[in-house]
Amino acid sequence: MKGVSAIIAIVLLVMITISLAGLAWLWIFNLSTVLENTVTNTTRRATENMGMQARIQVARFYPIRWVNATILNTGTVDIDLSKLGIFIDDVLTINYVPNTSKIMPGGMETINITNTTPACNKVLRITFPSGVDDYKTISC
Repeated sequence: MKGVSAIIAIVLLVMITISLAGLAWLWIFNLSTVLENTVTNTTRRATENMGMQARIQVARFYPIRWVNATILNTGTVDIDLSKLGIFIDDVLTINYVPNTSKIMPGGMETINITNTTPACNKVLRITFPSGVDDYKTISC
């Protein structure tokens, strides 16, 4: 009987060791997959941001309520117009209406910015998702 219990103990220890090795392998495999996806996404975003360049071509105030800004995409990736930050004299303006959702590379788009106060000779600043800013003095 003494020999049987030793064999059972050895078998149990081997099973526990194999189970722990399997769990460790699964954890390492999942961790490497998560890290790979994170690095891939970060690299893709950084590459897109490096290619995101734009300029404000024209900024004009139309009495009563509009500032029209024409934006030229000088970069190599599309610019999502829903992610712009628009400031008039460093005051965030969230009411703007683009005609399309994106500007293709080399394309130009005019957005209408709702502004109820006179904006002549004020500074329009647009921040793009890449962190690039462009400034233009608003004409009347």
